[in-house]
Amino acid sequence: MIAVVVVLIAAAVGGFLYWKHTQNTAQQASPEQSETQPKKDSGAATPKKKTETKPTKPKVSEVSMTDFRCGSDGTRDKWDWSGGALVSAMVSCADDGYATDGETSSNGSQSGDEGEYSFGLWTPALEKSKVIHVSMLKSGEKEEAAPTVAATYGDDPAVFVIYAVKTKAVGTTPETVHLYAHEVNVEKGTLGKRIDLKTEEDNLIDRDQDYRYAVIGQSDTRVAVQKTWRTTEKFTVNDGESSRDIDHAQIMALTRGKSEATTLQTFQDKGEVVSDSGGYQSIDMTEFEVDGIGVYDTYAVAEQGPKSKTYHLYAIDGDKKLVDVPDTYCGSEYGCGVDRIRRVGDDHWLFDDWMVDATGAATSVASIVGVDEDVDLHLDQFADGTVYVQQNYDQGGNNAKRVFLVDGDLKASEVLDKDRWNRLLLSDGGFQGINYLTGEIYVKTTDEQITVNRKGKAVGSYDELPYAADDDAPDHTHMTWMLFRQSGDNGDVYTVTLGQEPGQSAPDDAEDAG
Repeated sequence: MIAVVVVLIAAAVGGFLYWKHTQNTAQQASPEQSETQPKKDSGAATPKKKTETKPTKPKVSEVSMTDFRCGSDGTRDKWDWSGGALVSAMVSCADDGYATDGETSSNGSQSGDEGEYSFGLWTPALEKSKVIHVSMLKSGEKEEAAPTVAATYGDDPAVFVIYAVKTKAVGTTPETVHLYAHEVNVEKGTLGKRIDLKTEEDNLIDRDQDYRYAVIGQSDTRVAVQKTWRTTEKFTVNDGESSRDIDHAQIMALTRGKSEATTLQTFQDKGEVVSDSGGYQSIDMTEFEVDGIGVYDTYAVAEQGPKSKTYHLYAIDGDKKLVDVPDTYCGSEYGCGVDRIRRVGDDHWLFDDWMVDATGAATSVASIVGVDEDVDLHLDQFADGTVYVQQNYDQGGNNAKRVFLVDGDLKASEVLDKDRWNRLLLSDGGFQGINYLTGEIYVKTTDEQITVNRKGKAVGSYDELPYAADDDAPDHTHMTWMLFRQSGDNGDVYTVTLGQEPGQSAPDDAEDAG
């Protein structure tokens, strides 16, 4: 059965030059306002990226998102990254002036109870966040699923709104499912023309095909969307008829400025009738599962056959297979699942805590950094691609706490040593994660909250930690901004910065930290 999972991973970028900022904490706008108030910078310098391309020069170094309401719902506590854009939850606007029961909405829909939504949006090309309205229904259509927002990476990401609708049954013509997208004009806050993701070619009149869709990956220019549906196939087995559900998946690409979606790959389950030595027949199924793994320009496909399972990684831009990895990569004959994938250098991927090369062969991170295989490790990644490896304790229960770094050439180094860390942290202290932009490590010692650079030197202190710095973050190696969530009198406030805590000056130079 084809399912969709979301996980995250990496590609290399270099150091950054950040901007000096001269104004104190950005003034928070009222909940009724639909735009945020930025913090201005003066004398900003142009940052550097490893790609040698000059990014858009930001005019601000800090922007706080403001709650807005539409209908009976609001965006409070519901902002997160999609590629390089910060997006709020989709808010239903039923009966909020866009349409009312019995009246016609702005796009011709006859129902005010569905199809009208708004969401908040911020990209690095904006000084303030905006509210984008979505009217997803045309005459004769009804809502199949609420819209989803997806964006590419980059300093001026392309943003798309994606949604599914059904045409209403008319006479003897059944309803059909259709998947559409709009590119957002970020500057104007409006939607472009519909882009058809071509579900109608698979609509059948005799069954509900369980259509679903999900965003599974992004590059600097494209967003990859998976469409899934189900059909039934009949097999003749032992002189009788047997049916099996066949799951289908098609990967489509939405590209900035393009009026049509591009088909990348198509997968479907396959059945084969086989006989044993006694002539008894059965059906061997090969099933495909497409996963969004959060890696820049990459998505994963798991192929489960009768006897083995293989993970395939594909590029979104190049539309080619990158690597095949057997699910026994970690040495277990029973198979090794994978919760997270990261990219390291040009030709290595981290499958959880195993480093996989371009041939599909794997080496444990434990062996790379020189610790026992059964030690529990926590991994993260800095913006330049360096892998952060954190050991919280050893198997013997001695509370050994260590930090290692692994670069793109798979060279490992240790930050301080376990004896120093154990004295600093003892029972009350601990590692608190990393700042992927500045290259700093957050540490709570027995008496302080400090930041430590990658050479093991204490370089400052902290009061607040980045929001979703680990499991829910996008690909750190293609990010130039960081998200913080602060508690306020009227709810949580989401703020993006160039790596500094909200209200503080932006870093002068990434080298100061690392």
